[in-house]
Amino acid sequence: MLLNLGLGLGGLISSLIVSNSSLRSYQILYLVDTCTFLVFFLAIYSLHGPEVGKFVAKENEPQTGSYAELLKIPSLMRLSLGGLILMIFGYGATMSGIPLFATQVLDLSPKWLGVIFAANTITIFVLQPLVLKFLARISKQRALVSVSMIWALSWIFVGVAPLAPLFVAGILLSISQIVFAFGEMVWSPTSPALANELSPEHLRGRTNALMGMQWGVSGVIGPAVAGTMIDANLGVLWVVLMTLGALIPIQLFRGVRSASSATHS
Repeated sequence: MLLNLGLGLGGLISSLIVSNSSLRSYQILYLVDTCTFLVFFLAIYSLHGPEVGKFVAKENEPQTGSYAELLKIPSLMRLSLGGLILMIFGYGATMSGIPLFATQVLDLSPKWLGVIFAANTITIFVLQPLVLKFLARISKQRALVSVSMIWALSWIFVGVAPLAPLFVAGILLSISQIVFAFGEMVWSPTSPALANELSPEHLRGRTNALMGMQWGVSGVIGPAVAGTMIDANLGVLWVVLMTLGALIPIQLFRGVRSASSATHS
């Protein structure tokens, strides 16, 4: 919940700072962003206690592990690959592509970005507890499949926006981010939990590192694709690609439970 809230607030604050006519506003944005990392560093540096330090294996537990061992867990590899693809066509594309699409394709004011990301953030803040209760009643596999479908639906709202008047287009983008928020609320508690279920305890640090790489990789590929296609006046085609791309991981996610069930049988 806090992760999703942070992403939404970050987009909202950014939209309030930047201005198309001011280079200085972007410089201020990056300086503010730099300070947030310093705050995070101080918070981590202040952690102390017996639980902070190297992993200590329990009795009869392997003392070492390697990333090669993760490759031998088919379900985990399906989850990791499916998650990477979904992140590229989800977070990676949305965080960078929606602002570009809104301002360059739809010609909306940058101030609209505040409304769009506020809609996302408020949805998460208000509804995350209810979504968590719902997730307790369904399998993690079904939950992950639903994320693909939800994010594909969010892109459909983006794709319809160019057909509408300017104000309505802004509303449609806001709705798209409300829909996207539901996928975020499902993804964030489900993917890490399932990854750790599939991983032996002595490999969970590496498992979480592997899953964490999805953010870095998608954060590079998503903006690169969005920037290239929108700059080439292929904004609508970009939305179609994002919609279809969000559906690609479904088959991978469907294989996660069957593979893990076979492992436990």
